[in-house]
Amino acid sequence: MAQAAGYMARIPLIAGQIRATHNFTFAPKSQLARESAELGDNAAAFVTDGFTAAVARIVAAEDHLSAIAHLVQDEYRVFPQYTVARGCSEIAALAWWFLDPDISGMRRAHRGFEDRKASLLAQRGLRIPDAAQHAQRRLYELDKSGNQAKLGKVGSADRWPSPTDALRDVWGSASDPLFGDVVYGLLSAFGHGTLYALTSMAGAEVEGTREGRVSLRVLETNPKQQALMMLLASMPYASATTRLLETAGWAGEDLSAHLAYMNRDLLNLQNA
Repeated sequence: MAQAAGYMARIPLIAGQIRATHNFTFAPKSQLARESAELGDNAAAFVTDGFTAAVARIVAAEDHLSAIAHLVQDEYRVFPQYTVARGCSEIAALAWWFLDPDISGMRRAHRGFEDRKASLLAQRGLRIPDAAQHAQRRLYELDKSGNQAKLGKVGSADRWPSPTDALRDVWGSASDPLFGDVVYGLLSAFGHGTLYALTSMAGAEVEGTREGRVSLRVLETNPKQQALMMLLASMPYASATTRLLETAGWAGEDLSAHLAYMNRDLLNLQNA
């Protein structure tokens, strides 16, 4: 686990250098640049906004990875890493959704529009009058910008996904579609303190107790279980980062290698 955690800690540093090299913008001859040129300025603005949000989410996911790297090496930390892993995977899955290399430029503009709309709707839902009023004004302006860009009707595949749906798509792209539901359910069980998750970490009591009895007063880490959860949590980040490098035209061989090494070590530990 220590070696895999080392990769988790180094990956954000390598990724940060790549972003700085490209000044956080997609390359002139990249897929995103070509799409933007074909769309025109009004619609292209939604592609740029969506790209900026996707990069921000990947940065946030990397921050989670760094935290996981510290947590998994502390033998006294049993539950926090699973909660952080869930947040990491949710955030990265939304970046993965926007950066799909197989959609058209107009569909990506739709997704950028949906991203902004979802944010404003969430802000409007806050019970803070000033924030809600500001969000309502921005929603009106957003609809006006969408009409000026001639975005048209947004298809169901490009509407803002829930974290569960986004993760189902990420994990379903590499395995059985139901696998994503299972993984998310497990991560959520730890995050919500569901009883079966709690008892799965119960250790054996000693000194004056019946043999074989377990107690929640004694919590034990399970390296194989941790390795599996960390692998599954890092997969959406790795997939989103791969899509970022591809669509933005960024060179990232070193980063891709570290992602592969991390996944290899986690797989080896889980299968040991």
